[in-house]
Amino acid sequence: MRSKGQATVRPSRPRWLWRAYHRAETLSSVLFASAPVPAPGRLLRSAREIGRWRASPAGVVVAGGRLVPESLAVRDDDRSLTFGALDRRTDAIARSWRAMGIDEHSSIGLLLLNRVAFLEAMFAAHKLGAEIVFLNTAFAGPQVAEVVASHEINLLVHDRDLADAAAGTGVPLVDERRLDDAVIGAPEGTVPPPARPSRVVVLTSAQARRAARRAQPGPAATRSTPPGSWRACPS
Repeated sequence: MRSKGQATVRPSRPRWLWRAYHRAETLSSVLFASAPVPAPGRLLRSAREIGRWRASPAGVVVAGGRLVPESLAVRDDDRSLTFGALDRRTDAIARSWRAMGIDEHSSIGLLLLNRVAFLEAMFAAHKLGAEIVFLNTAFAGPQVAEVVASHEINLLVHDRDLADAAAGTGVPLVDERRLDDAVIGAPEGTVPPPARPSRVVVLTSAQARRAARRAQPGPAATRSTPPGSWRACPS
């Protein structure tokens, strides 16, 4: 029994819990601005999920699928996806590619225009932890083949309008129209966070010009370039 004048001590939540909640709330408002703020418990679980994926952009998709699954994530002229659908589809694509032998030691080339398929392929590659090489969509076939060879790309995902440029590379090809097949035929299972985030390679204009020169017939095409010499710094 407390004596007269004695202050009442009220139980409080740990400070770390409040800090984690406020950080998660801030993150949610930045990443999912158009969606209502979820309950504290869901915020904390999503913040923990993003932490599991470290610096990988895939963590944003996973968190969005947990936090705001019905909110619009991406849209183009043909279709749109919610965060829940984007998370499920990229999981399935990642499982299909993993069944093909693609993993964190592989390199995936993206020759895609600015459509929903571009984000699906990119996030699926991030979920696997594979290296991602963005190819210039203005490249002709010889330039694409040169970049594929020099970066040792194991799988090339191409836009439906760029099938001719992707042909002749000698690596497995995935037409963006066939991503639905990868989703439907995906094996069961989960996609755990990779041991390290994906490395992202973006060709500079100078590297693109070099690829164009090396793709030309003649003496310049016979010069050898050590593998990885065009590789950009990891993101």
